[in-house]
Amino acid sequence: MRGSPDLQMTMLTTVSTEAMVPADHPLRRIRTIVDAVLAEMDGDFEAMYSSIGRPSVPPETLLKSTVLMAMFSIRSERAFCQHLTYNLLFKWFLDLPIDAPAFDPTTFTKNRERLLQAEIADRFLAEVVKQAKLRRYISSEHFIGLAGSGASSGLAVGCYEWSASFCLFILGWLFVPYYLKSKVFTMPEFLERRFNSKCRWYLTTVSIVAYIFTKISVHLFAGAILMRSVLGWDYLTTSILLVVATGIYTITGGLKAVIYTDL
Repeated sequence: MRGSPDLQMTMLTTVSTEAMVPADHPLRRIRTIVDAVLAEMDGDFEAMYSSIGRPSVPPETLLKSTVLMAMFSIRSERAFCQHLTYNLLFKWFLDLPIDAPAFDPTTFTKNRERLLQAEIADRFLAEVVKQAKLRRYISSEHFIGLAGSGASSGLAVGCYEWSASFCLFILGWLFVPYYLKSKVFTMPEFLERRFNSKCRWYLTTVSIVAYIFTKISVHLFAGAILMRSVLGWDYLTTSILLVVATGIYTITGGLKAVIYTDL
């Protein structure tokens, strides 16, 4: 039989937001990192606020709210507070009860300015990035390159990644049958069999030179920017250390080490 909607407006429940969020939800890992960083910054928060007066919105809540705004592309504090009214996932992330009202967006803005003036927000972001790097959740190339472009020019920068995936599928559909039929594994090898050895060496040389100047150099610079922000190292020292470390594990571990680090 056809069911009818139950128009029950209020209810008493013993279910918490912790039980509603799936155990494998990606935000659980991020919440663990954020909570660990905030616990280390507790002394800094105590020094910023007076011991008397009316309690304000906790700085931990404000910083965690900015993380949610960045992850879900919420462009204003007012829109975020509207989401917070009914979004149980946001309330779980901010350690708020289910029936807790959302804070006022103007209060959010004023208190966040205090964190920015004290450079707490910059330190918080640097520590979160550091912890995420240690856990291998992000890479310096994606965080600095794609995230920076997205923040400055909008989500349209993601169209480049989407178009690249479609091109790979099309090229794979076209070339994989020929590769399997010819029993070749690389494009230079395919060109040698299709044309001559000069084509193979030409493509190999161009690929190596282009990779050095367009890939390796960019990766080193992105890593140097990240290490300078997190640890304060200069660009030259960071680049040399990255090259030496990469050379050591590549020579000692071989192709298995390269694949393991990519994964």
